[in-house]
Amino acid sequence: MLHEIMKIDEDAFVETYIQDRFIAHGVVKKRPALIVCPGGAYMIHAHKEAEPIAVDFLPRGFNCFVLKYTVATDRDHPEKGINPRAHYPLPALELMTTIHLVHENAEKWSVDDQNIFLIGFSAGAHVCATVGTRWNDPRLLEKLDFIPKESELKCKGMVLGYPMLADNPDDFQGNEYLSISQEQKTIMNSVFYNSKNPTKEMKDNFDLRNHITKDTIPTFLWHTANDPVVDTRISSSFIEKLRAHHVNCEYHMFAKGAHGLGLANALSSRGAFEEDRSVTLWRILAQYWMEDRMKE
Repeated sequence: MLHEIMKIDEDAFVETYIQDRFIAHGVVKKRPALIVCPGGAYMIHAHKEAEPIAVDFLPRGFNCFVLKYTVATDRDHPEKGINPRAHYPLPALELMTTIHLVHENAEKWSVDDQNIFLIGFSAGAHVCATVGTRWNDPRLLEKLDFIPKESELKCKGMVLGYPMLADNPDDFQGNEYLSISQEQKTIMNSVFYNSKNPTKEMKDNFDLRNHITKDTIPTFLWHTANDPVVDTRISSSFIEKLRAHHVNCEYHMFAKGAHGLGLANALSSRGAFEEDRSVTLWRILAQYWMEDRMKE
């Protein structure tokens, strides 16, 4: 396995999990790529949504790339304070750069670059869905330090787990969301909107439902009905808008489950309270969905 860390910019880097290209003597196998974006409210990187996702999807036939995009804080070095570079849409630009990097190294890494998928959780899903909806948006492309070739940033599909696709509405009553302090909300506003007091226009731009078009990439989305952090109504309306634009999509709403379950199994859980034998099925469902996309 080729496991290395590659810098994307001043703060971001991508960690590769690339399987041996030889599957028999003299026989090389190209594999689809899966770029993983962990969540963490754009404040941190959730560990269970990073390497464990790559480890789980390697035996499903993917070469995996975990993107640690720019976030607001460094949990290992809290003395650094808030990162002044951590403003949306920088993480999405870093994901675009990662996609470009995979294309540029497809031969070296034995990647089938016609089959690049994105997978993200919570805020990481917002990063993925920004690229999935806005891969051809001139307002983003002009900020890149490379010129994309044709539709190279249009991935084959994206898998979104309990995604933060917009800011929660005022009437959302999730208990964990309501427990966020005003200080934390102020920092989050600064990261999301580069403003402590975001305008409606800023919030509308952050809301990815407003960027869905017929060019949005195919989407697999899963959520739990009682998510206490992210309003599931946003996921449902995101899917409805995809359907209105005739975008291929699959949606699974599990009956129960906390926010941030990741794989929802013993590989990365802190105990039984983070495991669910129904929710963990999302991995197989997503695998089958991606395999179907690769047949198209």
